[in-house]
Amino acid sequence: MFHKLPQELVNEIISLLPDQPPKKGLAQYVTVSEHWRRTIECRIFSCLAIDSRMLPLFQRILRRTDRRELIRRLEYTFYIPESPHAWERKFLLLEDLRGFLKLVAVLNEVGIYIQIKLETSIRP
Repeated sequence: MFHKLPQELVNEIISLLPDQPPKKGLAQYVTVSEHWRRTIECRIFSCLAIDSRMLPLFQRILRRTDRRELIRRLEYTFYIPESPHAWERKFLLLEDLRGFLKLVAVLNEVGIYIQIKLETSIRP
């Protein structure tokens, strides 16, 4: 039934759905039909905000090239836990940076370039 609706109507219905949890936000509706999945994924993946703790999950999600191509904006935050040891903070930042560079390489394969903004509350 839902696959026969005109695209404009599907877009309007999806725009009225809440895109934040309590459950899974818009993601819970991707199983309605293939038509809905494509429309919802376009909305979900066009603008993403992730941090380094989410990188493994994000890399699994992006194995599908059709999802990579939907990304128009990506905000990436390096998460570095507080530590009294400067060497430990530098090591954690280096590990996060390695993972981030792998992500950049994957996205560059489909022509997506990332603007990097680094904010930190770490004191020397």
